[in-house]
Amino acid sequence: MKKIITWYKVTNCLCYVYKRQLLFKKSMKKFNVAWWAYSFPLTALALASAEYEHEVKGVMAHVIMFVLSSVSVLVSLILMVITALNISKHVLSRSQPS
Repeated sequence: MKKIITWYKVTNCLCYVYKRQLLFKKSMKKFNVAWWAYSFPLTALALASAEYEHEVKGVMAHVIMFVLSSVSVLVSLILMVITALNISKHVLSRSQPS
C-alpha cells in the first residue's frame, strides 16, 4: 500500500511540474523572480522519487531518483546564477549617475 501512495506522490508532482511549465512559458522571455517557482515542485518530485526508491529498491527507481535529483540541483544552481547576475545588473544600473 505504501508503494502505491509513494508512486501517487511521484506522478502527482510530475503533473504539477508540467502544469507549472505551461503556466510560465510566456514569462520566460525575460528574468522574473517567478522562475524560482520551478525549483520547489521539482525538488519535491526529487524527494518523492527518493522515497519511492527506498521503498522499491530497484535499479530503475534508483536511476529516476538520480536523474530527478540531478535536475533539481542543476535548476537551483542555474537559478542562483541568473538571479545573482540580474541583481548585480540591476544594482549597477541604479548606482550609475544619469
